[in-house]
Amino acid sequence: MSDVFIKYLPELPVTIPAMVCETPEGDFQIYLNPALSDEAQKTACKHEIEHIEKDYGRPVNVALCEFSRHSGGDER
Repeated sequence: MSDVFIKYLPELPVTIPAMVCETPEGDFQIYLNPALSDEAQKTACKHEIEHIEKDYGRPVNVALCEFSRHSGGDER
């Protein structure tokens, strides 16, 4: 299982709620748009997790992602 790190990226335009990038180590960074509501960020994060699972074929522990987002893993 790969690690997933969630960060806020204020430079994202409002039209882009989130994006995901794979690191050279095989982990993933999910960048959320901090201009969106908490609910919209949660939806965007779930969407990016689906990309990791479907496009990259990697299982993701959503509970760890949620913990990361609410325990100082964010930079909002």
